[in-house]
Amino acid sequence: MFIPQMFRGKSRSGGGFWEAMLGGVSSSQSKAGIIITPETAIALSAVRACVTLLAESVAQLPCELYRRRDNGGRERATDHPVYDLIHSQPNKKDTSFEYFEQQQGLLGLEGNCYSIIDRDGKGYPRELIPVNPKKVIVLKGPDGMPYYELPEIGETLPMRMMHHVKVFSLDGYIGSSPIQTNADVLGLNLAVEEHASQVFRRGCTMSGVIERPQEATPIKSQEKIDQLLAKWTDRYSGMRNAFSVALLQEGMSYKQLSQDNEKAQLLQSRQWGVEEVCRLYKIPPHMVQ
Repeated sequence: MFIPQMFRGKSRSGGGFWEAMLGGVSSSQSKAGIIITPETAIALSAVRACVTLLAESVAQLPCELYRRRDNGGRERATDHPVYDLIHSQPNKKDTSFEYFEQQQGLLGLEGNCYSIIDRDGKGYPRELIPVNPKKVIVLKGPDGMPYYELPEIGETLPMRMMHHVKVFSLDGYIGSSPIQTNADVLGLNLAVEEHASQVFRRGCTMSGVIERPQEATPIKSQEKIDQLLAKWTDRYSGMRNAFSVALLQEGMSYKQLSQDNEKAQLLQSRQWGVEEVCRLYKIPPHMVQ
């Protein structure tokens, strides 16, 4: 729609024009052997909670444009051509809330968010069109300025045509993805989740056992065994029957089983994983629990 007019007359320069290509891969393999991508990382409830909390919080903040007065004060520049763009609707598809929520979400996962700046004849921005970070390659030109290659349409845009927001950057051109730089932490979390699922799916958990003396006559009828266990469960299980007194006959005794150490450690590991993710996004754990 807007792309033909924006790119008309432009040509792509040869490979010798670029000093370096700064784009990165979108996945990393953790030491736990799990491939970490934004899609697999957000499957962790802690990651999703942190990313959406930040995205929704930023999207709720009003974005205003002010004009400085001669007396040192300021006033809202509602008549400025860019005011409605950043305050109400950045593009034809998204509201202001949707746009900023999406962009902040991408920052939390990819470390970068991009929007093509569609300008009118006077050079004023008309729309901010979000672009998938995976479809943008940041290049460093001989003038030291960043350029943005869009392989799908075979064009390269200068800085004035691309709105690029990045998180902490090591080179000043592209933000470091929290997902990729902390792949080992997230991979360990995913490994713990997978292991816990296997344990609880294949494991056997009992609250206790009823023991009979070895010299006692065995109960050979499965029906009688089931009746005995059903009566025991009905009379002594649950909060309603807490602290009840049981009368056992024929030398029987009840042995309570504590939680398996492995399962207890799994729960501790999962809690540790939540705290690590919260530390990654600088969010107090109680805000995502």
